[in-house]
Amino acid sequence: MIARSRTRTVSIDRPVADVFAFLADPANWSKWAVVNVKSI
Repeated sequence: MIARSRTRTVSIDRPVADVFAFLADPANWSKWAVVNVKSI
């Protein structure tokens, strides 16, 4: 069976450093990585 793949593109009107800090913080993972992260 072939796994499905989904791609989404978004534009974020914030400085790159702010976006990276948000995405790198495990406390925020449940806000954006709802498919990849099962539990923290």
